[in-house]
Amino acid sequence: MHCTTWLITDVDLPISSLSNNVHCHTATGRWYRGKVVQVCENENKVDVFFVDYGDSEFISCDEILPMPVILRRMPFQAIECSCLDIEPVDLQWNEDVCDVFFDLYYNKHFMAQVSVNHVII
Repeated sequence: MHCTTWLITDVDLPISSLSNNVHCHTATGRWYRGKVVQVCENENKVDVFFVDYGDSEFISCDEILPMPVILRRMPFQAIECSCLDIEPVDLQWNEDVCDVFFDLYYNKHFMAQVSVNHVII
């Protein structure tokens, strides 16, 4: 799959009139708020980050619409975070380690200390 990390408004696709904030219809049959991260030109798909859940999925271009203004006004619910001083042995986490981490922490309540290292504008 050939993908590029362009903004959706930078490519000449039928969806080029959409903003990066989109409303996505997923395999679950529901609509979710998302932000386009990548455009796969030759497959007419976009990689969408779901701003309220924190996961991503490749969505067909005919399954997304511009996000309604009222939904853009609400703050995104997903917060990107990382664990301090925890890094993969190699340059990238392997799938087994990711699965163990997921099983340990997904849908679990735990205490965290939050600090902000940088601000994205």
